[in-house]
Amino acid sequence: MKRMSSLEYHFGVKVRFYPSNNQKKMIKQNYDAQRFVYNQYVGAGRLIYQVKKANRIKQLSSGLPFVMQGMSEYENQQALRMIDTQDLISRPKNIRDKYDFLRVEDIDSLAIANAIQNYHKAWRNYHKIGYGIPTFHKKRSNWSYQTNCQYIKQDEAYLDNGTVRFIDAKHVKLPKLGIVRIAGLRKLIKKRLFNRIPTRIGTASIKKAADDQFYLSLQLGSDIAFVKDYAKTQKQIGIDLNLDNFLT
Repeated sequence: MKRMSSLEYHFGVKVRFYPSNNQKKMIKQNYDAQRFVYNQYVGAGRLIYQVKKANRIKQLSSGLPFVMQGMSEYENQQALRMIDTQDLISRPKNIRDKYDFLRVEDIDSLAIANAIQNYHKAWRNYHKIGYGIPTFHKKRSNWSYQTNCQYIKQDEAYLDNGTVRFIDAKHVKLPKLGIVRIAGLRKLIKKRLFNRIPTRIGTASIKKAADDQFYLSLQLGSDIAFVKDYAKTQKQIGIDLNLDNFLT
């Protein structure tokens, strides 16, 4: 089975869904867990940076770049914290072993893995474009977390045979949350679902807006185009330009 990045066409789907009260609690748990893990990595990165910077300054001020001056008690504690922190964030499994509440059955392990992946992705983007250093995520009235669709033993990926899958045009099954009712699907997605056109689901983002409405965003991939190309007619079209929204 091809990886998501190897598929030729990609398409995004966003639908509204209606969780039960228990599912809302689970969404909040996963949002809090993902935010906690991300902030742990941000804090660990800052601690490591500060300790290394302080050590570098001591070396330069001593006049001997390869000789370290004696460390104070506070500096020793910071160095030990750095060693513990480096060990904690070296593997995703370590942080779940240290914090038992992250191993609660209702928390999706892929949500935690995505938090770590997003942290490293933020640093890669920073090194690439020069801004966007990872910062602490604050509590918000709008919740969101990200999980993945996995195809464990399937030879081909469809919309109805992964860990994130459509039960029918009105229901989706999500990891940990179970079956949720959705508002409806676009015709082109229904066609792929009912005709079993090979389509892989990548990431699934669960979001609660500030107005308490819940949305599910899915990343889809396929080697079969989602929309057809229209033939060029060589006819003219009109474009309305204005200052409010620039292009309509």
